[in-house]
Amino acid sequence: MMQTNGEVTSQIASPGDAIERARVHHDAGEFAIAARLYQDILRSNPRDVLVRRLLADLAHRAGQTEQAVKLLGQALELAPADAECHAALAEVLLQAGRRRQAEVHARTAAVLDPTHSGAQITLATALAQGGAAEEAILHWRRALELAPTSPAARQGFVEAKLAKDAVDQTERAAALFNSAHALTRVGRRAQALPLLARAASLAPNDPNIHLALGILSLELEDLEGADRALRRAGVLAPNVAAIVGNLGVALQEQGRMEEALKAFTAASRLAPKDVLAHWNRSLVLLRMGRWSEGLPEFEWRSRLPKSRSMPGTPWNGAPLNGRTLLLYGEQGLGDTIMCLRWLPELQARGGRIVLAVQSTLHRLVRATWPEIELVEEGKSVPAFDVQASLLGMLRLMAVRPDTLPPPANLAIPPNADIARVIGAAGSGRRIGLVWAGRPTHTNDHRRSCPPGFLAPLADVADCQWFSLQVPGLPNAPTAKAADLPPPLLRRTVDLAPHLSDMGDTAAALSMLDLVITIDSVGAHLAGSLGVPTWLMLPHVADWRWLEGRSDTPWYPSVRLFRQPRNHDWPAVIEAVARELNASG
Repeated sequence: MMQTNGEVTSQIASPGDAIERARVHHDAGEFAIAARLYQDILRSNPRDVLVRRLLADLAHRAGQTEQAVKLLGQALELAPADAECHAALAEVLLQAGRRRQAEVHARTAAVLDPTHSGAQITLATALAQGGAAEEAILHWRRALELAPTSPAARQGFVEAKLAKDAVDQTERAAALFNSAHALTRVGRRAQALPLLARAASLAPNDPNIHLALGILSLELEDLEGADRALRRAGVLAPNVAAIVGNLGVALQEQGRMEEALKAFTAASRLAPKDVLAHWNRSLVLLRMGRWSEGLPEFEWRSRLPKSRSMPGTPWNGAPLNGRTLLLYGEQGLGDTIMCLRWLPELQARGGRIVLAVQSTLHRLVRATWPEIELVEEGKSVPAFDVQASLLGMLRLMAVRPDTLPPPANLAIPPNADIARVIGAAGSGRRIGLVWAGRPTHTNDHRRSCPPGFLAPLADVADCQWFSLQVPGLPNAPTAKAADLPPPLLRRTVDLAPHLSDMGDTAAALSMLDLVITIDSVGAHLAGSLGVPTWLMLPHVADWRWLEGRSDTPWYPSVRLFRQPRNHDWPAVIEAVARELNASG
């Protein structure tokens, strides 16, 4: 509805008052007066969906079916997720004998608003007319639950119950669906999947079952199964954001980025306030290198559950002119190290910098920028004028893949103990190894490499391996050197006892000839130090590594090794071993 811009005079009625006045005439059967008033409202507010729906009702009552369909179609163009409009259009189409179209809109209305009894009645009627008695009984029952005194719902339900076989089949589907739901609630998802698949076969026209099957298939990484189920749900109930958005996830995880982008774009239009739709869209755009479009959408991350933000005035990128800027790390260590590259430019803006980051980085940052005030992440901060997250620098600095500043030139704290340990190790190329990240990371099951896959590295000659895994620290990976296959473990020095913070890790990395790592903080630290680094990536890698590249604009010294398909670590390790042998 349009907003008023001040006091309402006695001569000017609010849009709500005008609609109510028109509806009084509408309900009284004074259709011509009501229509004229509705048209007056539309002239001042042509995007009023409710008024178009009410005009459609008048047209339908007058036997003007095509005009009613046209008005409701216009309303749905303005509000494609409006359940009332879908329900009204379904009723008009059904009475006009256009059963298939009526079924589509009634089904969509029932998904958008599961409490809409009229949508359930229209859908049940359309299904019964089309011979789908098995599914019709389900919707008659639902309509009766929602409107127990409705004669239409009662009559339809009683008539449908005569088809006993259909009742049995529908009830079996519902029972399977409920059993699967109960299993997923206690974490037994693998056992729930075949139950949902059976329910979908018994109720092939129920979009909710297909949606649930698609989501569960996604969680279990059956991407092709998820794709099929979600596409079927979309045919049965078009323009439902949850269906379209989850299909986008399935496409993204298959590496089909152009299709995923279309799905996420559609989902964000259907549900403009859906945080995940915008967030997922941003990740695809960034992964495709379209940062000018992706970075504004990337700001939706602040609305995600467990996102970290700071109170106070956000910095807009203007010169500081003596003001204090609080910078904070909002995500993991890798993101923090990656974004330290903007500190020199921020210092040049003429203000005081306070940096709130993880304590394990303090000694390293202090050695590089002794003039910057450091605060431990999560602790109280001194007074400041404006604030920004380090990751927010991407948007504030309007960066693109070809305009990234170089990595931070980190000063390495001296460490004689680590120098002694590495110097005393065997001969050959000194190679650091990181194969596991923090288990609580949302994508750790894809980015971490099970240590058994590393066995071929033991056969590469002229290598002295160093494990950089440090278990036992807060928020650290649990992996340890002892997890390595025995042949590789015998050729590996465990540096964990000598690494207490990122300053120690930087000292160790600077003494190595090469670092081979998964996508974790080690890649960012080694890349910032300019250490030659081979980064092993999952098939669908994090957005920052872009697509189809073996290099990265973030770190000139980093080379990328990508899985050719999901979870294909053997192919990555084989490529790494082959390159080691060729360069040995």
